[in-house]
Amino acid sequence: MLMLAIMSFNGGVFVAVILGLSIRYLLFRTGEEDAMVVDNPCACA
Repeated sequence: MLMLAIMSFNGGVFVAVILGLSIRYLLFRTGEEDAMVVDNPCACA
């Protein structure tokens, strides 16, 4: 959708998509990404 907004050459649509994605991220993110702990120091496992 972001690519479609850019290709339409409409700045308002582009800004609306960026704001929508930013607000969605801030409202619906979970803290689980930060809490992920890897006990195995080997990256191949």
